Amino acid sequence: MKILLILLSSFSLFANTIQIEFNSIKIDVSEECASKNCDALKNLKMINLKKMKEMEDKLRGGKTLGEEVCRKVFKVDVITHRDKEMSEQNFCHFKDLSSISTDQVSKYIYDQIYPDRSSEK
Repeated sequence: MKILLILLSSFSLFANTIQIEFNSIKIDVSEECASKNCDALKNLKMINLKKMKEMEDKLRGGKTLGEEVCRKVFKVDVITHRDKEMSEQNFCHFKDLSSISTDQVSKYIYDQIYPDRSSEK
């Protein structure tokens, strides 16, 4: 697994995110995950893809797979952050202060479940 240390602009309460290659998929995580020894990546690593597919099939009411995984599988809070343009993004926030956006959790799972439709590898 290679670490791609590309600093990206982020939402106001998270100073920086980095893009890493994790299980051959590029994802954006908080800079606390640079060493890949953070709760966000440890939790991603333990995802059961069969259960994720079942969870996806049961989604209702505008909930996203990433949000449901954060709350029900990772058992962490989902925090909404707004940038100065008032754009919102939801993050899974872990005890070690690492974070990953719920969009990135969804992307990681979908890229694993549907590799032929993968957005970017």
